[in-house]
Amino acid sequence: MPVITIDVIVDQIRAVAAAGEVFEASQLADEAVGEVGADPELLRTVLEIERAAGLWDAALRRVDALKLQAPRPEPWLAERARILEMADRPADSKKAWSELLAALQSLPNLERGTPQNLALLADAQRALGEVVLSPVVAAPAPAP
Repeated sequence: MPVITIDVIVDQIRAVAAAGEVFEASQLADEAVGEVGADPELLRTVLEIERAAGLWDAALRRVDALKLQAPRPEPWLAERARILEMADRPADSKKAWSELLAALQSLPNLERGTPQNLALLADAQRALGEVVLSPVVAAPAPAP
């Protein structure tokens, strides 16, 4: 019996979506997750398809599944907030951005200060209408 790999499943889902059957591609992905598990490649592919098609609730489920697997949840909290914005759900989006901001502010300084987290912090602050401060870059003082 041939073994069906994630690559084959992802190709099938992409082909179904390319044929204009996005809802069916989403359902096929649900079935695949049930059979092979929540593979990150599968989830990311389907998330991309569902987001492009405006299947917001399905896309949010994919984000939640990816967040559970991720080493850091913050990028997926931001993705959730962005999808809620695209779905024209401002109250939910604001809540999601607030959750991201709180998560980032609760991190130790060295983790909060990574380039990725600083960018996410700025995104969250902008989305919430807060002032985003630019880092100060100054030349070193001249040697005496």
